[in-house]
Amino acid sequence: MSDEKFSLVFKSLSDDCSQVQPQHQGTQDGLDAAKVRTCLDAFAAIPAVDLVGVDAKIRLRCNQQHVAVSRSGDALYFTLMPENSHAPEKSTPDGIMAYLTGADPIQLEPEPESLPTPVRRKRKLSLGLSLGSQIAVLAITLTILAGMFHKTITVSPPHGYVLIEDSSRINMLQQQFDGTYGSPKARMSIQISHGRVSFFAVSRDGAPPQFLKEESFRYALRGGHTVALLGAKGDILEFNPDGSLLFGAQSYPRTGT
Repeated sequence: MSDEKFSLVFKSLSDDCSQVQPQHQGTQDGLDAAKVRTCLDAFAAIPAVDLVGVDAKIRLRCNQQHVAVSRSGDALYFTLMPENSHAPEKSTPDGIMAYLTGADPIQLEPEPESLPTPVRRKRKLSLGLSLGSQIAVLAITLTILAGMFHKTITVSPPHGYVLIEDSSRINMLQQQFDGTYGSPKARMSIQISHGRVSFFAVSRDGAPPQFLKEESFRYALRGGHTVALLGAKGDILEFNPDGSLLFGAQSYPRTGT
């Protein structure tokens, strides 16, 4: 481990970054590399279901390097600061530490190398245009980014998963699995409809469910028979033999169509 000292700022996490604690935040200065690595490992190990609807994040500074670390599904993402000027890249605790300490210019898991470029290019094109044109450019940019995420899943699904390409089989799966899945224990419901999956928080007082997030997905098979949904943001959901939906470590029985 290096001798550099780090500054760590956490948001919606416990002090050791191992648990979700909404609204809890703090700063730790003068940390050594071993302590920072422990925090990154702990953050990466939090169950994905615990992070739904929570903007949990770690910001790290070492020398002149300043990055933000976030989660989507089971994946860890690394963004150079300022965040609004850089695209997130999938990474690992090893990759993040290597970048911060200068051991390697960058160590990231494969993602489309051109991903940050459309964001900058489209932002420049919007200067001097009318408000309507700027909105149109923004819409196109978001469409391009969505397509890139979709392409990533199409070209390189996670190890052990095989994408289902046959359109007739996909239609059959949509008829079979489109619907609403819920779990009183997790206080969350999941809705699957026409290639998109939406997450909702369910309150205990009977109030309408609160929308959390939505993403597109592709159908895939694991082990030749287990049907799975591979989300564009890295989430992986699988169907149990009894028809319930598995997300993280929690099963969600089907509650409606």
